[in-house]
Amino acid sequence: MKFIGAYLATFKDVLTDRSGLLILFMAVVLYSLFYPSAYNHQVAHHTPIAVADLDQSALSRRLVMAARATEGVDVVAEVGSKEQGQQLLEQGHVDAVLWIGANFERDTLRGRKGNAALLGNGAYLVRSRGALGALAGALNNTAVDAIRMMVPAQGVPAAPPVTAVMRPLFNTQDGYGSAIVPGVFVMVVHQTLLLGICLMMPTWRTRYGRKMTTTWFAARAFAFITIGCLGLLYFWGMAFWQQDYPRGGEVFRMLFLAPIFAAAVVMPSMWLGSFLLRREQGGQLLLPMSFMFFFYSGLTWPHSNVAPALVELAKLVPATLGIHLTVKLVEMHATLTEAAPEWTRLALTALVFGIAAWIRLCAPLRPKRSERRFIGLI
Repeated sequence: MKFIGAYLATFKDVLTDRSGLLILFMAVVLYSLFYPSAYNHQVAHHTPIAVADLDQSALSRRLVMAARATEGVDVVAEVGSKEQGQQLLEQGHVDAVLWIGANFERDTLRGRKGNAALLGNGAYLVRSRGALGALAGALNNTAVDAIRMMVPAQGVPAAPPVTAVMRPLFNTQDGYGSAIVPGVFVMVVHQTLLLGICLMMPTWRTRYGRKMTTTWFAARAFAFITIGCLGLLYFWGMAFWQQDYPRGGEVFRMLFLAPIFAAAVVMPSMWLGSFLLRREQGGQLLLPMSFMFFFYSGLTWPHSNVAPALVELAKLVPATLGIHLTVKLVEMHATLTEAAPEWTRLALTALVFGIAAWIRLCAPLRPKRSERRFIGLI
């Protein structure tokens, strides 16, 4: 009964604390509603491009017409040289440039390589990728159709025996939101738990002192783990369904993963919160680190392009392993055995920091050296 009372008292303290309620509960709901709205289109639309047609032939004009008809791009400028197109690209007026060199039609119909180039802006990878992919398809289709129409004497080229059709297996819309936002949801749970616990711990320290009984320690830890599980299950269930993100629907795997990840976040947070003296210290120290945690998680920037030491350091953050587990178990139907390295590491993190937090918060205080000397004299 004492454990249940402490468990419910923890919820009461959180729900009656305006900042704690906002961080641990309201932030999760607000993020699920507003953050994905920026990625509703999933793929880039109406990407501005420029065209530099130096050939001015029937084939080059057909290519320009195909570019104008391509979904996702808008031809906003026609320039007279590649340099002018590059200038528009550098100034940010366009995201890609289609350059058609002189003698493009002649070289193409003679079976040579047509002189054409596609230029993109590497600062906006998603938009440039979509624009360049659309223009490359238009360029290839135009060249093939021209050869078939202009060389009837040679007959229509035989179709290849095997045609590759690319269809995304899990991210069926091939969208940016489906690839990024699920990982952001895990980071939101991680950061709200971390900041919320570091907000409540100094409050309890002021009211009741730094030390607590083992029952209160377990009850508070279990209460925060429950809050973390509710946030994860809300994201993986309701938010994924509402936004139509990839989801496997494996309830058992979700129920298995949620408490492990939540415990791996709660225990280090309670250990860290035991060192804080004021409520605002947690936000001041940890909030700026959210971007670094997410960047090194490997979701937006591959680990192959990051220094190995930083990759290993990033794996110490529970959010990194949690994001990988979400992609594997919740989205890509992996088995628990295939994801064992990640969830066992999370369980080990929860165990180690749980012991460290218990020592900080529950172990009896050792008397200072001067106190021990005084006790010895008595």
